Amino acid sequence: MPIDHAGSANFESGRATSESGVGPRVGEEVIPDPADLVELIFCPFERESACLPEEIIDGAEQWCRDQLGESTGVFTVSQTAVLAADCCPDAGPQQLALAVDYLQWGYALERRVEASRSLDAPEDVAQLLRRLDGILRGNPPSRDSEPIEVSLHDVLKRYARFASREEVRTFAVGNRRRFDALLWEAANRSFGWLPDELTYTNLAPNRSPLSVLTYALGPMNLVRLSDRAMADVRVRTCRWLARRIGCWVGDLLTIDGQRARRGGHNLVWIRANRRGTGIAEAVHGSVEFCNREIEEFCARSAQLQTAHASQREIVTYARRLSGAIVGAIQFGAEAGSGAPRAAATIDAGQ
Repeated sequence: MPIDHAGSANFESGRATSESGVGPRVGEEVIPDPADLVELIFCPFERESACLPEEIIDGAEQWCRDQLGESTGVFTVSQTAVLAADCCPDAGPQQLALAVDYLQWGYALERRVEASRSLDAPEDVAQLLRRLDGILRGNPPSRDSEPIEVSLHDVLKRYARFASREEVRTFAVGNRRRFDALLWEAANRSFGWLPDELTYTNLAPNRSPLSVLTYALGPMNLVRLSDRAMADVRVRTCRWLARRIGCWVGDLLTIDGQRARRGGHNLVWIRANRRGTGIAEAVHGSVEFCNREIEEFCARSAQLQTAHASQREIVTYARRLSGAIVGAIQFGAEAGSGAPRAAATIDAGQ
């Protein structure tokens, strides 16, 4: 798996330093509250969400104990269940349960990778990701496999029960792209490097579990896209934009938390570093950047739905991509505030 350090800068003790020596003036500026930032993010989409019965939450918590052997740490089951419900409003119980479990697995992998911070960390992470890639290729876990490997095998078996061979392949592609992004970020953290803005905006959108879930939104919502539709450049462009937007939203709404956990791998910190600005200016520029991409998604999605107005599956898929953006905004706002809403309050169609 490639590691790209193009344009990396040094990042030590949680403070970015640009080539000009000017870094984010955290001591002089207050990081905006997520509740204020979320109001600045353009969101013209209606929120649709699946019902979340207690059995889904209880089942996901049991799955984490059985498959992962521990709490996944970064986010609670209730938080990821709300995100899954926003992304999969048309899901049946089987699909919704799997979406929650996959997100929990994805954040468990994130925590596992972030825990590796020594100089040997990139190689350790690369070995783990190679084993996970083997599972994506159909290799069963061995007796000495880690829980994170065994649980991915379980996810894939369950997904293959209702997804086509091509849909399973596409889901694997999304996971492999995520593995590359996680390895790239782990190497940067290990050696104290901060990427330049172009490198970051190309690679970072692949690193989250939500980005991979966009590859599975069709099957998860009981929508069967033809192979031709899945390969349509307009479909792929909308999915690409949704992944990017989800990343920028997450960066904006969890600025300080990501600085601590990810060594500054956050759009706001990188803009402040590379442009030598204060946090307020970097936040403002990041919000504008995010909103421009949301506007681009709206235009592309409208073109897609107009071109395929008679094809209900493609129209529904485009709407579910919009739902993933709404889910990212809600999820990021709650994660940034540290006050998750009880999942049981989410009703269908809300």
